[in-house]
Amino acid sequence: MRIHLLWPIAQIRSKMSLAGSHLRWRLCRVRSSLHVLLLPDAPRRYLLRCAVTAVLHRDGFALRSSTPPPDICLLLQLAEGRKDVVELGTAAGWLAGALVVADPTRVVRTFDPFEHGREKYLALMPAEARERLHVVGRPGAATDHLPLDMLFIDGSHTKSDVVDEFEAWRPYLREGGVVAFHDYAEPNWPGVAEAVVELGLAGQQRRGMFLWINERDPAKGGLESRS
Repeated sequence: MRIHLLWPIAQIRSKMSLAGSHLRWRLCRVRSSLHVLLLPDAPRRYLLRCAVTAVLHRDGFALRSSTPPPDICLLLQLAEGRKDVVELGTAAGWLAGALVVADPTRVVRTFDPFEHGREKYLALMPAEARERLHVVGRPGAATDHLPLDMLFIDGSHTKSDVVDEFEAWRPYLREGGVVAFHDYAEPNWPGVAEAVVELGLAGQQRRGMFLWINERDPAKGGLESRS
């Protein structure tokens, strides 16, 4: 059986005991997993290996919490040409690994105070790629004071944390850099949208994420992407 069939089949098998609306929701997740086939070769192969490993280890957390493949497609597009990426909320590390293997010149720093058993997934990357992925066991607002081209906020999702994380990293975001707020349109996480409103950001919504572009280098007089 071809490896690209294992992810959806494994997800179906692991969820057949569920019933009613819960099962239908899970099957929607399976259909979204088919988007992995649209990814470039390197991240596609990495994510499929992660999925198979999660099934073999019965790692329900990784299968539930990892960024959905349709969102990964969009984030990889946003990351094109951006060499320094920061992720807040590593979870199992699937997205961070995909971002690294997608571009041999990209460096990803990912922050999460919890381990989540991610090492078995990070070990699936080539050694060269693993060297460009820096996992930091600190909360998202604990910056490393290094510049970045892209910030992905997917941590606690509370209003106060999202505001603090954005404000902490904003001074280091290069001109033209992008910030993606995950779960912006998710009703179970209202704090994300509330934070965007409090920050007064003007941007666009895509795939349930809120995207904000830094249109001016802070060193040249501050950001002007605020409404």
